[in-house]
Amino acid sequence: MLVDVFRSTQACVRGEQVTEFNRLQEKGRLIELLPLRRRRMSASPFAFFRGSAGLMAHDLSRQVDSGIQVQLCGDAHLMNFGFYASPERTLLFDINDFDETTPGPFEWDLKRLGVSAVLAARELGFDGDAQRLCVKSLAKRYRKSMSQYAAMNRLDVWYSRIQASEFIRELDGAHFADYLSKVAAKALNNDVSQIVRRLCVDGEGGLRFSSAVSNLQVCADDRWMPSIADGYLETLRPEMKHLLASFAERHRVLKVVGVGSVGRRCCLALLQGERPRDVMILQVKEAVTSVLVLPDSTPGQVPVHHGRRVVEGQRLMQSASDPFLGWGFLRDGGHCYWRQFRDWKGSVALEKMDFCCLQTYVELCAHALAKSHARTGDCVAISQALQSTSHFPGLLACFAFDGADQVNLDFDAFLASCL
Repeated sequence: MLVDVFRSTQACVRGEQVTEFNRLQEKGRLIELLPLRRRRMSASPFAFFRGSAGLMAHDLSRQVDSGIQVQLCGDAHLMNFGFYASPERTLLFDINDFDETTPGPFEWDLKRLGVSAVLAARELGFDGDAQRLCVKSLAKRYRKSMSQYAAMNRLDVWYSRIQASEFIRELDGAHFADYLSKVAAKALNNDVSQIVRRLCVDGEGGLRFSSAVSNLQVCADDRWMPSIADGYLETLRPEMKHLLASFAERHRVLKVVGVGSVGRRCCLALLQGERPRDVMILQVKEAVTSVLVLPDSTPGQVPVHHGRRVVEGQRLMQSASDPFLGWGFLRDGGHCYWRQFRDWKGSVALEKMDFCCLQTYVELCAHALAKSHARTGDCVAISQALQSTSHFPGLLACFAFDGADQVNLDFDAFLASCL
């Protein structure tokens, strides 16, 4: 029974705790980017929620848990799902952010996804009944998907993937299918040629990143920026290492990303082969301790290399992962991970959704989350636990409502602390 696991707590004002949390989260970030981080988090309660995964992790760690372990995303909100390319050049839908990934109770991801659904519905102006229906739909789809995976053999679960073309076709003419088709078509155009045209210029010194592109900056102190030779190549499969051996690094630039990631060191590396058209862009992102690994955790729970934690967590949870995904070190000794930049990446725009679209999208995310949890945990035990609690959708909805109310209070405290 999961009644105690999904028992919610009444929201309360905790201004000083929010202020201290944010202060700790800003440690180690690039100081010049902290004002931008605060502005982005100040945009809305949902934006604040995206930038404060550690605050919810703190709350979850003090609640009763199911004891059923999976590989957690760690930050499973609606905007951390999307389209991307498999190594076989098939467009897939899956979780796409793993900065906080670590093993933990399966319901932690589910709870965070539920709260994000309420916050998104509120931001779009939907009433309480619509918000509740959205979370219940999420819960029912997760439970149904987990039941389906529990009936499969282990290999079929492992090979399961959500192909964009198949999912869109299954929507059977729903108007959300038209929108997703456009998102998918746009994602397919996000190849390296298109990205180079948008981000780079060809001058006297050869191909370089353009200084006119927003979110690309020249870093005042770039001594931390790594090379592909700083441990990264050794983490790749031999054939990918062979491929990269024919490329040379031409230019690197600071890249500002996301909401919660703003201030973390991240750069783009422009690589070019012997022929002008042989161009690649890799993204390098700093990796630090997951917010789910709390300060009082035992030493054995803390991984040796945080970039490796991110990469291995992603490989476990995704049906297929970027073949260039690997880890290494920043030049100052910090941890990082590497990946292709925006290779067929695509995501929905929540602000363009009506309720029908949001409900369908939430169900799609719930299905993707169930798939990832089934790959890495005991899908039979999860399914049995969910089936044994008939009012599970209502429990998750109540938890998500109270969680969203807490986010609103924390957001007000955050705004007050930033003034």
